[in-house]
Amino acid sequence: MRRRRRARGCPSQLGQAVEVDIVYFIYRLQLLFSKLSAIFASKPLRRDRGKSTKMILYQELAEISGVAHGRRGETTLALDVLRRLRHDILICALRPRQRLRFQELKDRYRVNVGPLREALVQLASEGLVEIEPRRGCRVAAISLADLIDTTNTRVLIEKEALRQSIGEGGIEWEAQLVAAFHRLAATELNATDSGLPPEWAVAHRDFHDALTAACGSPLLREIRARLFDRANRYRMLSTLSPTHLREKSSEHRNLTESALSRNTGQALALIERHLRDTGRLAVEALRDLDPAAAPAASTQAIPSLNQHGGQS
Repeated sequence: MRRRRRARGCPSQLGQAVEVDIVYFIYRLQLLFSKLSAIFASKPLRRDRGKSTKMILYQELAEISGVAHGRRGETTLALDVLRRLRHDILICALRPRQRLRFQELKDRYRVNVGPLREALVQLASEGLVEIEPRRGCRVAAISLADLIDTTNTRVLIEKEALRQSIGEGGIEWEAQLVAAFHRLAATELNATDSGLPPEWAVAHRDFHDALTAACGSPLLREIRARLFDRANRYRMLSTLSPTHLREKSSEHRNLTESALSRNTGQALALIERHLRDTGRLAVEALRDLDPAAAPAASTQAIPSLNQHGGQS
């Protein structure tokens, strides 16, 4: 009876969940039938090391039974926890080198240890979490060397993606870019002395995604997105420090106008200045907020952030 009442309350969410489970259920059945067909046709069946044919088939049946009884919800929960943990690390809600204790994480995300452990292992593979034997987990540390390397690499990738996007973008790309800029400008109007509003981070990402949305290389867009996330932790440091707040509206407006007018040379120069200035502010904030990270790179590498554009 409880399930029926929830179904009436959120039909769209229930329908999506049922649709996903049905697709996955059919997929597992197809795997089982293919293995059965191989056996009956006397064809060699690929076996996992140390597992018999009977054991493999039993595992397939158990997986299908689990889907039928709704156990796949645990996987969905683990993915949700992964997404929320990653987001909190990237926006510095979980600060660099912060200890990640299971009890605190369970209370914060309202999940059990299982999904948390899966999420932490995945984030460790992404370089966002450090797992220390016998000491647990902590948010990955930040360093001046990594900041400089990330900024310089991001400049190269972002410029190429923007160059392709300007060359290949049509009217739909222009409309998407204009809409993203207006949303971003609207959130910047709500900035205060203590910083930018929380919704600015989403609007800012959408704007930079829109700038390069017409780039014809999916791999280049993927690399650009990963570097954006990597740089976002450092950028958030500068927004967390009141002395490092700056006016961003003019930079984003100039980027939009140069891209729409197809002035590629000007747009590339503006995006490099934009990224390097953000990197410079993050260096200053890093020294203020985390002095221990400063010795990780020599001071001779810092000027590379100011080359080809300097401050805005």
